[in-house]
Amino acid sequence: MKNSMNRMTQWTVLTVCLIAFSIAGADEFAESHYWALGAGSYGAGAGALDNWAGFTELDKARLDWVYLTFGNPPGPGPETTAMLNRFLEINPELKIMVRVWPIGNLGHKRNRYQATFLDYLYKPGVKEKLLAETTRQIDSVMDDINKPENVMGFTFLEELPFHFCDNGLDVSNRDTLPWGVELYKDQIATDLGANFQWDLKAKMWWGRKFAQVLNEINAHIKKESGGKWTFVYLQTNHDTLDWIDESEDGSRSNVLPFHWADVIKPGVADGFFAYPNNDWIW
Repeated sequence: MKNSMNRMTQWTVLTVCLIAFSIAGADEFAESHYWALGAGSYGAGAGALDNWAGFTELDKARLDWVYLTFGNPPGPGPETTAMLNRFLEINPELKIMVRVWPIGNLGHKRNRYQATFLDYLYKPGVKEKLLAETTRQIDSVMDDINKPENVMGFTFLEELPFHFCDNGLDVSNRDTLPWGVELYKDQIATDLGANFQWDLKAKMWWGRKFAQVLNEINAHIKKESGGKWTFVYLQTNHDTLDWIDESEDGSRSNVLPFHWADVIKPGVADGFFAYPNNDWIW
């Protein structure tokens, strides 16, 4: 029993996410915004798994903020908003983060039929359907929640780029194109030339395009949500170009070929959502 309780405690601790928040152009407020958010939860947040690790609805409502993770049950709809309203009846100060997940059934089977940013760019209809579904998910919360002012912000997916890309960052062989690039190589050739290889130039192009699409979607979220905070949620085991050593050229597999300033900017995204689950990541 003691060991079981220890495991439960460990899992409960591991589910507590913190948002490291820095406003573009207002870094002096970063620390106060960060600490003002308090303690929140991902795994024991606003999901359907009531009693997860012992977390009841009462326990969830007692948190400072919870994370509503569309893409997993419960999906957008009246029952989900009613659940949030029950939380708010218990704790009128509760803040809510929302993860929109509008990519299902829009992509290739290689990505579990979920759209990638290359589908967004090059597959007819994907951009329009993805943005429309983003709006639907936002509206499902904002239109019927009793305290819309308590909706703190939104993330597009999570653990980017993994859920929204091909295997481009992992390919080091110039003779092998990432599978997503292979699907759209004729369109991409317009930018890179008909005989392009998967070299550093191509990888940097990949990064620019990824940032372009991410910015378009985040700007759409900010507009459709009425200006709510919008956060970029990247994988913490990836480095942006800001963090690589001066001797590196950006070709390392887990380097995201763009800078933070490319995706954190006014009108697009206000900061980043992070999961600092060890000292190195912190």
